[in-house]
Amino acid sequence: MINKGEKPDIAAAREFFEETGIRIKAASLKFFEKFKLHKTKNVILYIYKMAKLPEISSMKCLSFMNSGKPETDRWKYITFDEIDKYVRPKMNNVLKKLNLAKIKKKVYKDIESDD
Repeated sequence: MINKGEKPDIAAAREFFEETGIRIKAASLKFFEKFKLHKTKNVILYIYKMAKLPEISSMKCLSFMNSGKPETDRWKYITFDEIDKYVRPKMNNVLKKLNLAKIKKKVYKDIESDD
């Protein structure tokens, strides 16, 4: 969620930290796409290139729901082809509309252009 007065890329970096315990610089994020998830919620996707994927065992969620449960309680690296197995249905529908081939192409193009 973007806090009042907060820039979207700053919010994305903060959310990433809150849900993984890993700090990233907002300036390193590359805008990909903005879309409506449902009537009251927009989602902004960014691409972030890491030199090395962090160990899953080092990840920890620092934000909690009203119930006291963490927003995220497990992590797993997956391929693009596995997204529908792990992403909530509404988000999965949006990703399908965005076209996973387009996402793959953009991610790999940005990775190659940074090398």
